[in-house]
Amino acid sequence: MVLLRADMQVLASFLQAYCPKVAKELNRLHVDLLSICSEWFLTWFAKSLPISTVLRVWDTLFFEGFKVFFRIAIGIFKRVEQEIMKCQSFDVVMERAKGWPRSMVEHNELLKASFDGLPSFRRQALLRARNEALSKIEREDLERMKLAETRLAQVASGRG
Repeated sequence: MVLLRADMQVLASFLQAYCPKVAKELNRLHVDLLSICSEWFLTWFAKSLPISTVLRVWDTLFFEGFKVFFRIAIGIFKRVEQEIMKCQSFDVVMERAKGWPRSMVEHNELLKASFDGLPSFRRQALLRARNEALSKIEREDLERMKLAETRLAQVASGRG
């Protein structure tokens, strides 16, 4: 799921830019977007949003393309910003996070939050950001694998 991890890094950078209070609070509470948003992206929001909202999001998705995933995720976070600011711990965020998209019954309000006040997301810029995130993840995974191999070698030689 390397592409999903890359998309979460791209989403994190967008969240930092367009919803900085939420990004700061999630970072303070050590919440990884992957734990909240992976289901959103994997199911195209089908399992998280109310059905009438899903249909509106999919209309937009088929018209605009995959960049809508990022817009809708940011829109959800913008709409629940005050609730996030009230969460005092990682556990509370994780407990409430599943309900955030389910509360997006007013699909027009979600779409307004997702599009109003945000610059256009260019497909090429998104692809470039995704590729940069993929490269970073691949480097990190390679470093982690080398470290694990070194530790295994040390254990095998009796030095670990």
